[in-house]
Amino acid sequence: MKTSFFKNPVVLLRILGSLFLTVIYITWWAEQPGLSAPAQLASLVSLGLFWGIGWRFAPVLVRSWTPGPSPSVTVSPPPRRVLLGIFGSLLLFCAGIYLWVYLLRRSAGTPGSFQETLSFWTCLDSGHFLDIARDWYLSQGDWDRLVQLVFLPGYPLAIRLAALVTGDYLIGAIAVSWLAFAASGCLLYLLVRLDCSHSTAIWSVVFLCLAPGSFFFAAPMSESLFLLLCLGCLYLARTGHWWTACLLGGMAAFTRTLAVSLVVPLLFELIIEFTHPPRHSLVPPRPGQVISRLIPLALVPLGFGLYCLINYQVAGDPFQFLEYQRVHWNNETGWFFDTAGYHIDLVLRGLKENLHDALGLWIPNFLACLCSLGITLVGVKKLRPSYTAWFMVYFFLCAGVTWLISAPRYMVAFFPLSIIAAQFSSRLRWATLPLLFLTGTFYLTAFALRWQVW
Repeated sequence: MKTSFFKNPVVLLRILGSLFLTVIYITWWAEQPGLSAPAQLASLVSLGLFWGIGWRFAPVLVRSWTPGPSPSVTVSPPPRRVLLGIFGSLLLFCAGIYLWVYLLRRSAGTPGSFQETLSFWTCLDSGHFLDIARDWYLSQGDWDRLVQLVFLPGYPLAIRLAALVTGDYLIGAIAVSWLAFAASGCLLYLLVRLDCSHSTAIWSVVFLCLAPGSFFFAAPMSESLFLLLCLGCLYLARTGHWWTACLLGGMAAFTRTLAVSLVVPLLFELIIEFTHPPRHSLVPPRPGQVISRLIPLALVPLGFGLYCLINYQVAGDPFQFLEYQRVHWNNETGWFFDTAGYHIDLVLRGLKENLHDALGLWIPNFLACLCSLGITLVGVKKLRPSYTAWFMVYFFLCAGVTWLISAPRYMVAFFPLSIIAAQFSSRLRWATLPLLFLTGTFYLTAFALRWQVW
């Protein structure tokens, strides 16, 4: 009885995962002598939600890797009007965001024309991206320009290309973000249609737009380009264009560090492809086939490797960006439950000392992490296994950064969350819309009023 029990792969995965999380939490807790009660509770809730995702995911993982025939999926190409409608709607969505920010700032007494108001959007990291697009990275000069090395070059290069057409770097950056987001909506629809109905695919796009923090997709920031490359990577992988998929994954890793985690869903899709071949081809793959499919995966870390090479050329150290992140932004590797702990402490402090910081910075950051865990926990059984595995790695890396102040921006770009929401019941979906609209509008308003929204 014991032998069969411990040979059960689901049980083993659950035991090993539970032990790992228990060990790292106890080790962390032992080094926190002054941990407040709210922080300890928040860290335990975060850990428990993450553990719950792993617990529910274990049988899904084993089932997805158990050899068997592939389910037949036949999806007809969508009418062109559907994709054109999504593309045009998302462009209007971006324009609406800019108009809302303009009207808010005018009502708050900020002078200036609409054209001058565009420069307001450089209050984020946009200014750094524009500097890099114009001047590239600097090896000497002001400290504020040297630390720009932490921003990856994919988006600045796209801005430079767009500026050749627009004649202006800021307008070029906005054009890149708007067009990339509109194209992302089309790709998200196509990707979801591989597994779900037309209705679910449309709802996925709707939830992507309504998620608090979605205005970052319209900003001159790298979110839209990162989203587009990730969606393109996974859609092409799902449709059999493996080399091109991995190439886009490498471009994503050249744009955002977190894109290196794309190796996880790509590897999962590769395993599923070999364990669930088409019904007419149940012959196990030959070693040569496996190797030929693994080789392109190297393109993903290679994209990040090129960024490290730029670090070496500019600063003489391939990992100089880590030093700049540590010194200038206090960013180091940590644990996601530690982030939950210090976030709740900062929320409570902000409610007493600085309400704007609490409402615009700490509460949104805390809720972004907590809600993403809760949504994924609910949707594990319906979400594609590769996406769940990707979330666990993505969240572990993203939320584990010390002094995390941009969690809503990072989590809104993780599109599988919108796919989960789109698979809620019809009644729950409609009930969620007003809540998302109100919270999203409030967060956008906090950004327009500069309540430390990053």
